Amino acid sequence: MRYDARWTDLPEIEVLPNNFRRSVAGLKTSANYIRLVHPSGTPLHHHETEEQMVFMLEGAMEVEVGAETFRLEPGCVCAIPAGVSHCFRSTEQQQNFGWEDSDAQSVLQFHQLNVYCHWPFLPFFYLESD
Repeated sequence: MRYDARWTDLPEIEVLPNNFRRSVAGLKTSANYIRLVHPSGTPLHHHETEEQMVFMLEGAMEVEVGAETFRLEPGCVCAIPAGVSHCFRSTEQQQNFGWEDSDAQSVLQFHQLNVYCHWPFLPFFYLESD
């Protein structure tokens, strides 16, 4: 069983206009590599039960979390608590960032969304328990 992958080997899916995603998931967590091409962003939304950790890799973007808006640049990380509204907006030609989700239920919902939207199947790494 494989426990590793290169982001560049995973399929890139355009999930919103100019918003491209590569994703993997285990049974209890998932990780995403996002590429925004300006102009792009996500609508204001929240996740009932999952926390989200966003880490900026390249470029910069504006992030709104609750009542705060700030700029993320390479080397920055942002923690988004469960239930808090948030969104991302491009500010430059291209941004690359990642996020990690902490809830097994969100992993299942994400997979169901892929099926509902008829996106090509995204890789899921199911790790065996010891």
